[in-house]
Amino acid sequence: MTRTRVVLLKICTLVNLIAILAAHAMTSLGAQSIIPEPGAFKPETGIASWYGDKFHGRKTANGEVYDMLAMTAAHKTLPFGTLVLVTNLTDGRQVVVRINDRGPFIEGRIIDLSKAAAVHIGLDRTGIAQVRIMPAPMGSTAGPIPLGYGGESELRISTGPAISMPPATAALVVRIQVGSYKDPQHAGNAVASIAASGLKAVVETAGTFHRVAVYVLPEDKDKAVSLLVKAGWKDLLVKEIRR
Repeated sequence: MTRTRVVLLKICTLVNLIAILAAHAMTSLGAQSIIPEPGAFKPETGIASWYGDKFHGRKTANGEVYDMLAMTAAHKTLPFGTLVLVTNLTDGRQVVVRINDRGPFIEGRIIDLSKAAAVHIGLDRTGIAQVRIMPAPMGSTAGPIPLGYGGESELRISTGPAISMPPATAALVVRIQVGSYKDPQHAGNAVASIAASGLKAVVETAGTFHRVAVYVLPEDKDKAVSLLVKAGWKDLLVKEIRR
């Protein structure tokens, strides 16, 4: 082997090594999780979808290999690595995902979840769902948020000023019913989701139904309704009650 060929072989080996190290560095960087500062981006409400087997093993937009069993998601603009709290507005189920891909590219959809993330909020059964996405709270990691009946998630942030419940001595209060559920777990999840809007909800059991309601003073009614509507809650039942 001539000296020139030896030199060329060493150069090729060095180039390949640099390429491997660069690819590894890019993948490592993409896999990092970024917990955004509160208010880093405005909460979005819209349609979520999910993608699975067809894309499993393919490259994502940040250079990672897509793993449908990981807690990741695609978003059009958020920085790679950003941790996002996703709430299914149908039942309040929540999951924190890490952005590692771009999409979805269908009008009206705001986020594309991995199969694993979709399963944890029930999206795998419905295909699409109305969700709210917001910055993940400090201390959170990618994964589902466990919620017990009537419990509140520790992973939550307030998107608006908290409104206190009326004192026991209040003669007139406003009851805002947000939803009614047969599954107590769904009711508990809804309570936690509403807490993220700065409101405290309660669960009232009547027969086989578990109703989730918010009680406020009359002067706080419009503000409370506005917060709930902005968070994606619809078909609210509002009623004044004299004690």
